[in-house]
Amino acid sequence: MPALMDSPTKANPALLEEMTQFDKTKLQKTNTEEKVSLPTPEVIQREKTEHEMFERVKSGVSLKHVETVEKDPLKEVVAQEKVQLDIQQFDASCLKRVDTQERNRLPSLTDIEEERKGLKN
Repeated sequence: MPALMDSPTKANPALLEEMTQFDKTKLQKTNTEEKVSLPTPEVIQREKTEHEMFERVKSGVSLKHVETVEKDPLKEVVAQEKVQLDIQQFDASCLKRVDTQERNRLPSLTDIEEERKGLKN
């Protein structure tokens, strides 16, 4: 690591002077603790498994031949265009007129009473 005085032209002179006049005895003494965290057995097992898999792939022993299937996007586009054309050419006059009737059957008084009795039990 280069010293501060090695390149005085690059540093701010006021900063350099302040740093050289700083009293190091004002600093507090600290103890450095090095923490070494050992891997858990699960991490060791996972890394071992990954390493074994990498070695098997590297050697090429367990690889199997695979056939790829490529889809033809042109067929999909033609099918979509055919559907659009069929929709445009559809003759709506051949459909029958249907009137929908909504039926909202309200429960009778006896149905309500039976349900109340069922809830109380």
